[in-house]
Amino acid sequence: MLIEKWLNDHFGLSNLVYRRGAVVGDGVLEGDGVFDGAGVLEGDGVAELEGDGVLEGDGVVDGDGVFEGDGVAELEGDGVVEGDGVVEGDQPPFKTKGRIEKKGKR
Repeated sequence: MLIEKWLNDHFGLSNLVYRRGAVVGDGVLEGDGVFDGAGVLEGDGVAELEGDGVLEGDGVVDGDGVFEGDGVAELEGDGVVEGDGVVEGDQPPFKTKGRIEKKGKR
């Protein structure tokens, strides 16, 4: 599948499976690139983007922590979304080792 090849090429997600708008697994999302769309990324509580990775669209990162919303969340550097925090809305409460910037709405 083309999107699975793209994800593996850009993020090295050989242990994850893309199907029907969802990436499901317990791995770590690393690298430079974009996961864009209305899909769902589910894991064991850690979704990590290293480098200039951008998660945008209507997607959800769901583990112990949750990212959801219609805007763009960009994690810069070695940012990690983890723990029990929830990232939601215009002024979200969250726990992170990195920085989350809201880049606007579609």
